[in-house]
Amino acid sequence: MATKFLGPQDRVGKSPNGQYSLAVNAKNGRHEILRGKNVLWSFERRIWLDKFHLSDDGQRVLWVAWKLVQAADGKGWRNRQADKA
Repeated sequence: MATKFLGPQDRVGKSPNGQYSLAVNAKNGRHEILRGKNVLWSFERRIWLDKFHLSDDGQRVLWVAWKLVQAADGKGWRNRQADKA
């Protein structure tokens, strides 16, 4: 058995309230936060399988670099689903 991951993909995500968008450009690593068609700000970051979350005010972007995140449980490190962490 083998696993093959597709490379990073361009995508557009919305803030939970739908007022802001995050346009992810996988090729050049420059990502833009928009309100309507107006670019409010941008940042640069190379991505791979990152998952992005944009705040309701369009001021913050959180990204999880991998689906599984390790967390200490007192007995060692365990993998946890990033969405549940």
